[in-house]
Amino acid sequence: MGESIQKRFAELEELAPLGMELNIISMMPEAVTSSIKGFLLNLVAAVVIVIAVLLIFMGLRSGLIIGFVLFLTIMGTFIFMDMWDVTLERISLGALIIALGMLVDNAIVVVDGMKVRMEQGMDGLQAAKEVVGQNSTPLLGATVVAVLAFASIGGMDNSTGEYCRSLYYVILISLSLSWLTAVTVTPLVTKTFVLGKKKKNGKDSEKKAPYDNAFYHSYRKFLTFAIRLRFISIGIVVVMFGVAVYGFGFLGNQFFPNSTTPQFFIECQFREGTHILETKEKVARMEKYLLNLEGVTTVASAIGAGHPRFLLVYSVPVDASINYTNVLVSVEDYKIIDQIRPQIQTDFEEMFPDATVNVKKFLLGPGEGGKIQFRINGPDPNELRKMADIVLGIIAADSDSQAIRTEWGDKVKLPQPILAEDRAR
Repeated sequence: MGESIQKRFAELEELAPLGMELNIISMMPEAVTSSIKGFLLNLVAAVVIVIAVLLIFMGLRSGLIIGFVLFLTIMGTFIFMDMWDVTLERISLGALIIALGMLVDNAIVVVDGMKVRMEQGMDGLQAAKEVVGQNSTPLLGATVVAVLAFASIGGMDNSTGEYCRSLYYVILISLSLSWLTAVTVTPLVTKTFVLGKKKKNGKDSEKKAPYDNAFYHSYRKFLTFAIRLRFISIGIVVVMFGVAVYGFGFLGNQFFPNSTTPQFFIECQFREGTHILETKEKVARMEKYLLNLEGVTTVASAIGAGHPRFLLVYSVPVDASINYTNVLVSVEDYKIIDQIRPQIQTDFEEMFPDATVNVKKFLLGPGEGGKIQFRINGPDPNELRKMADIVLGIIAADSDSQAIRTEWGDKVKLPQPILAEDRAR
């Protein structure tokens, strides 16, 4: 679609009247392509890391088997995603990365259980029957619990659910397939490629317990010691948990991360009653200032209302008004947005002291309105305005607050014609 748009754009450029310039404000296909490539590389890297860890701790043959089953599960997930119209985007690919650790759990249980039995001399088919028979139901229960942990996201009917629903669907598909492959494909591949004890002169070689080595002996001693001093062990765990909870308090909290799109926007409401031509003049000053900033490439302004909704996470809740503008700013690199945003906020507040200015970054999620919103309901408009002024005063007292406004704005005088009925007759 992006290629078709660019082709049509080139055709329209030739038809543009003299003095008119056509410019691209935002080309989402380019951003989407770049984003998907980055996430696919992350997905491949995550799969490689998981398989590498398996090879180290489970051996070459077992690690390759589980890696093959993991690859098969991911490919199957893509097929069912296509059937359910779940597209490849940040959330769905991120869900696959989140699920990677859980996707190998079922296969590990089956492969390790069969490997132990086959090394003790049991036939591969019998080992498969025992392991799958004993573990299929518990593994299914664990899979269902993992899926249900994300069910609340899938059931949301608000904008957050619209944005995050694919997370639940991908988890549901991938984990369900991981259980299915664990009880079908995994035993077959393990029976075929994992070798049991070789026979010597028609007899089984000497059977050896699979955990009879120095590492497991040391591990057993450690567990025995921990169980013997169980109250101390539990106390250490509780202390570590408390330290972890305390440490998390120093981390910032944000449900949705900031977007890596090299764009941000500025909402500005001038004083009530400002004529739209005056608004246009002030917007021209804003554009001139922004274009002189290093790293800013293009500026697109919408006067009287917001831009059309070109992005799922972009929406302007302000109704059309002659004193409102929304300026979309494109930059060379999204990393410079954090550097120039405070400067723009401060300078615009000084340039337009009677305006409410808010320089905002795009979020990877719903971004409507301010970060703190307060709603007051009641039948008396005058009383509502008094209560709103109290709230505004409380918020304004915080030095970190900015862009404080009400949806109603200030009162303005309006001429109201009164019909002289006698003369009209």
